[in-house]
Amino acid sequence: MKSVMSTYIRRILVVAIATGVMGSTGWGQEIETAVTSFVIGGVTLQEDVKNPPVPSGMQRFEITMNKPVVTIRELEEPYTLPYFDGDSIAIATITKRYDIDRDLISYPPDLIIEVLTAPDLAASADGFTLTGTINLPDSMSYQVLIGESDPDPIDEQQQYFFGTSELPDAVISGVGTLPDGFTMNRDSHPGGAAIIDPERFVKVFPYYQEFDDLILLSMVRIADFNEQQMFEIKHVPDGAYAMIMGADLLDSVGNRFRSLTPRGINFTTGEVDSTEFVHVIGGKSVTDLQMMLQIVPRDPEPQISEILEVKVQSVNAETKSFVIQPGNQQIQIDASEALTVSPGQISAEEILKIFLFHNPDDFARIIFPITDLMVGDTVSLLGTYTSETMFQAFIVIRHESPLVRNGDIDGDGDVDFSDFLLFVSAFGTIDGGPGYNPAADLDGDGAVVFSDFLIFASAFGKPVG
Repeated sequence: MKSVMSTYIRRILVVAIATGVMGSTGWGQEIETAVTSFVIGGVTLQEDVKNPPVPSGMQRFEITMNKPVVTIRELEEPYTLPYFDGDSIAIATITKRYDIDRDLISYPPDLIIEVLTAPDLAASADGFTLTGTINLPDSMSYQVLIGESDPDPIDEQQQYFFGTSELPDAVISGVGTLPDGFTMNRDSHPGGAAIIDPERFVKVFPYYQEFDDLILLSMVRIADFNEQQMFEIKHVPDGAYAMIMGADLLDSVGNRFRSLTPRGINFTTGEVDSTEFVHVIGGKSVTDLQMMLQIVPRDPEPQISEILEVKVQSVNAETKSFVIQPGNQQIQIDASEALTVSPGQISAEEILKIFLFHNPDDFARIIFPITDLMVGDTVSLLGTYTSETMFQAFIVIRHESPLVRNGDIDGDGDVDFSDFLLFVSAFGTIDGGPGYNPAADLDGDGAVVFSDFLIFASAFGKPVG
């Protein structure tokens, strides 16, 4: 449900800011309201309350945003999403996509799958409103979270509870207790608890053993911890539920660990233990649950490194890699999975806004294909060393060169005989040597040679700019 280059890019951007490659003071501001109106089946939903029942069957929805950010486009290559269709796992084929810097998710996820596959999915001409028709089953209820830009935690998102029958008042509440010697990492997500439909879990498991898919497709409700690791999961229908709790923890010396604690389900084998289920019967709440948060062993995280303002020595467009030489050591840069940015005169603050509140036109202004990288370009890099001479880049920032290499060596607006004389005088020189003129080094490789002459000859007699 993410818009183009959403979560992965934002996480990279956070690291970039933290390490100083793209320093900014704008991070961590209060989350802006994302949606001004959410209407489904003729019912205008209110946030964080028990909404009246929505009619079942084919119903119209209308989601109005706080600013014009919605566009609909046909996909060149449709993609698929798994979803739970009654008693089995089905595959939804997505042929349209809306580009919108809003993240929508529902528990269970069936509702959002219906939105994505709505045959009449459309956006208003002014870009404020998303509309369509979806099929709502009888006796279903949902928790919907809508956020401005992948917000985290839940209390920074707009939250809606509704269903096609009267919502229950039952809650499941309790506390996650900490292992001895550990404290909560208050600088990260607060952690929380969720209830899992064990029947869905069993049916999903053989197909989707990736943790995210497995949990998302079987999750029924979710809630954050407060500062005391207490949680309250609201509006829980009658049923038997497995549970999961998770949080980031710190040991006594400040090392970070992830906790992930299941109850009633086994993520490795797909087995369930009904003796561990939490039962909601006759709308009666279940309170005072306690679960010990378990530590998940962490693989050492790769050290994030930055390389600032180095020149590109050679480029391999086929492998999307290039070579730099800071000091005496050549380093091979793997940029095959990197975000490549050429911001020009755009400030760091403006770049940050583009990533957080982007539309495709904004991205088109600053993203460039790595195949356009040239020898002599100056770049800054964020990534990790995989060996002493190999570097995996997450971000490649191509700095705007103050030198315009267009053949107009004297800068008078055209490429003519006076430029030719300057080129001839620099021919055969190298960077740092006598007579070298960087304006004549048209391919930026540090030497004025025959390859530069070919570029010059193609520009000769033409105006520039």
